[in-house]
Amino acid sequence: NDFKKGDTYNGIIYNLVFTPVKRVVLEEMTGVTCPNCPQGHIAIEECERQFKDQFIPVSIHSYDGDDLGTQFRGYSAFLGLNGAPSGRINRIGGPGENAKTYYPMYGRGNNVYYDLPEAELWYNIVTQELEKLALFNLDATAIYNKEKDVIDINYILFILHNNLRILVQSTAGR
Repeated sequence: NDFKKGDTYNGIIYNLVFTPVKRVVLEEMTGVTCPNCPQGHIAIEECERQFKDQFIPVSIHSYDGDDLGTQFRGYSAFLGLNGAPSGRINRIGGPGENAKTYYPMYGRGNNVYYDLPEAELWYNIVTQELEKLALFNLDATAIYNKEKDVIDINYILFILHNNLRILVQSTAGR
């Protein structure tokens, strides 16, 4: 096929030499001065206890009045988080209006629940996400170079493994 600028190709690789470990990322809006955020910390601790290294929490200190988080308010806004504690899990729904925001707990009377089955709480959504297949996804830009008769592929790949963080960046591939 002839690919033109802006064309995309999507595919799934099922036959890997290794079995990927499914992990779930929670991007949580929080803050030092937030009165409700300790409830979010309890929910995170429960997810860490239950799901161990398959659960990766990222705390974004961007709560209003939190001096530590003034630089991260744009990040929270990009994710669609405007109340604390709230979070995005695996960026379900993608960007924009389809983005799904989840909350750590549900209050009913004097009781607080972290895993109420009928509610879309962090614990429940993480459980659902871990039941899905672990697929490898790589977004890349391919540019056909007529002079060299090659396709250049640009990509950035982050590899997370046993607390090892590696950034792999390519500017030319064939």
